[in-house]
Amino acid sequence: MTVAAKVIWFLSRTKKGKKIIGLMLAICAGLLLIPFVFLAAAGSVFVSAVFGDTFYFPIVYHTTPSEPYDPNRVIVHEYEETVMVPVLDKNGKPKRDEDGNIIMEEEIRKLEEEIKSPHFGVDFNVSEGTYVSASRSGTVASVYENEEDGKTVVIEHLDHWRSIYKHLSSVRVQNGEEVLMGYPIGQAGMTGSCRPYDTDKTFHLHFEIMRDDGNLIDPMSVLEDWGDYLDFAIEQIREVAQGEWNDWGASDAPPYIEWDGENFLWPVQGYTSLSSDYGYRNFGGGEFHRGIDIPAPAGTPIYAAAAGVVSTKAHWSYGIAVKVSVDGRMTNIYGHMIARAEGITDGASVVAGQLIGYVGSTGNSTGNHLHFEVNVDGQPVDPKQFF
Repeated sequence: MTVAAKVIWFLSRTKKGKKIIGLMLAICAGLLLIPFVFLAAAGSVFVSAVFGDTFYFPIVYHTTPSEPYDPNRVIVHEYEETVMVPVLDKNGKPKRDEDGNIIMEEEIRKLEEEIKSPHFGVDFNVSEGTYVSASRSGTVASVYENEEDGKTVVIEHLDHWRSIYKHLSSVRVQNGEEVLMGYPIGQAGMTGSCRPYDTDKTFHLHFEIMRDDGNLIDPMSVLEDWGDYLDFAIEQIREVAQGEWNDWGASDAPPYIEWDGENFLWPVQGYTSLSSDYGYRNFGGGEFHRGIDIPAPAGTPIYAAAAGVVSTKAHWSYGIAVKVSVDGRMTNIYGHMIARAEGITDGASVVAGQLIGYVGSTGNSTGNHLHFEVNVDGQPVDPKQFF
């Protein structure tokens, strides 16, 4: 009999000993329950956050608006006007023709006018394809599109406040759908109109918050950083993005182009080092990197590694990108470009070594580089084997 067993046997022989044993068992049971209490408390805090009254920034990692809330905004519109004015002689007097009529000529005048253009929300400039996340959990009250707002989503929250997302390029939700905070409801775009007379459009989100009394407030007065819930928001984006990425990675180009089996040409001439290799980023697991990253200064030319047919459908995290279908099964993907080269459009054919774009840092990128990726039948393979 062990020492512990002997002690328990001895204590059980007396009434006082039995009480001690009962107390010990209660303490042990309490200690076993502590982790569950902490888990329940943590779960309660998480549920409170997910369904609480906090508004979070609708673009992950973007906390500074490009255009602030300004109900008194005035825009100065510059324009030109053509008027007829008399031609003057050296003395400053109007010249006349043979019939005595004043000679007139056209003069272009640059004018300005002030236009009241209240801005009842905030704008966030982003790269093409950036996902827009629900700022707070709620129910989709409206999905609509018009000439002014473009594609728009309105989410109603438990306290009847509303968050409004305008100028989207795509919408992933529908009326009546319940969404959690952080869920990707669409992608930022350039739909609708922006500032009056503004012809230089950029990809952005216009975001508004409406109180239960119908008044629009400055979103920056209530928006909070994702903080401890950043991973929760990112994971929802990743789940959506991965599904769309699998569709995008599959070839949609004609299958008649044949790869001749020759080595690929290096896409960034003069820059051969890698900042990130193909495979798992951390030993034994972690995030899987589908290609290789080649760091180079912004604007460095990017050349086609192999011939193929171009598609410009861009996945949000790859920013401005080019996909080249080599043979109907193999595709080469060039990501994070600052811009595509002239003529690189959907359906265009390119040859190996042809200029297709320029190094940048668009999309989910932390610095200027080319992300080069090779997919075979929609699955990534190590690009280095082709050079």
